Amino acid sequence: MVPYLLYPLIAVIALFLGSVIFFAYSKQTNKYTTLAKNLFIVATILFLITLVVCMSLHLKYRSELDDDNDDKFFINAIYFYPLLASAVLFIAAVGFFFYAKQNDRFLRPAKWTLFGVTAASLAVLFVCILIYYIRVIAVDVNYDAVNPLWLYVGAALLIAVICVIYGFFGRKSDKKSETRSVTYAAICLALSFSLSYIRLFKLPQGGAITLASLLPLMFYSQMFGIRKGIVAGVIYGILQAIQDPWILHPAQFLLDYPIAFACIGLTSIFTQKGIKGKKGIVLFGCGALLAVTMRYAAHVISGIFAFSMYAKEGYGAVAWGFVYNAFAYADMAIALTLGVLMLWNGAFLKIINQVTHSTFLAVPTETLRESGEETQA
Repeated sequence: MVPYLLYPLIAVIALFLGSVIFFAYSKQTNKYTTLAKNLFIVATILFLITLVVCMSLHLKYRSELDDDNDDKFFINAIYFYPLLASAVLFIAAVGFFFYAKQNDRFLRPAKWTLFGVTAASLAVLFVCILIYYIRVIAVDVNYDAVNPLWLYVGAALLIAVICVIYGFFGRKSDKKSETRSVTYAAICLALSFSLSYIRLFKLPQGGAITLASLLPLMFYSQMFGIRKGIVAGVIYGILQAIQDPWILHPAQFLLDYPIAFACIGLTSIFTQKGIKGKKGIVLFGCGALLAVTMRYAAHVISGIFAFSMYAKEGYGAVAWGFVYNAFAYADMAIALTLGVLMLWNGAFLKIINQVTHSTFLAVPTETLRESGEETQA
């Protein structure tokens, strides 16, 4: 992102997180409830407005780069304004949905409005990227044409796998936890988005090794389940596409951003009933490994068919796709190491399991007690 945009974004994220903490505290103590609620609403509105403004200015900056700059492959004005309009409409639809939910009015129209706006926004973005590919990328003499068929096939297969896991392995959460899950999602997305700016190593054609930017999403998946974890991953993937875009083809966009980060939501596949002791921590790590392997597969498919022109001398497209995208495992290793250290603390583990328990109503109190005791031992 343009450097000067980072400071207001950090400030408003800090305000948002502070208001969330104050709101949670007031709920526990039954004090300052009205003040906390108003502060939370104001901070949320400021957070969304600042996020949209920063992203729109960032996209405008990208769209105005000279054609001679390598960044011409990153972004183009052809989908800057449609994307901005879609973002504004999406935020308005989300606001209408929560208003309807809180006041128990217009709930059905609000659901369909949110669904319709989301689908329309994604369709508009997909079409704009396709037009940009046809007009700018495909006609470039220096660009080796991708094979769109295999890009689409790869994206379809991964979407199918995610949908199967979502349907057969995902557990239904308690409806009473929906408001809290949205609050936690906002916090975890803000944390992941902020940590993604702390880059230990940045690769030339997209991708970076960050300071545990995936960890908040992993914990969110653990607390609220695969289904909500996948949704949060998709949102985070779109944020990543806006933050540091390298978009050549619509199917490549799906693979490298929404699909790749939706896979992080699968982290809790082996620990949906809670993390019990050392064995549970190992199973959490196995889930994280599965999630990142699927993310790696998405990046590899994208790399083989869309980025073969960047392969180093001596590497074929397939070999370079596997080698280049190995950064995903390094990124996961940092996040998982910090995650295990945090879970090793009995008090933190108990909090995670308590949220999981209240979300699914499936973890007995004895399990929560045992998990904390075993970890401390």
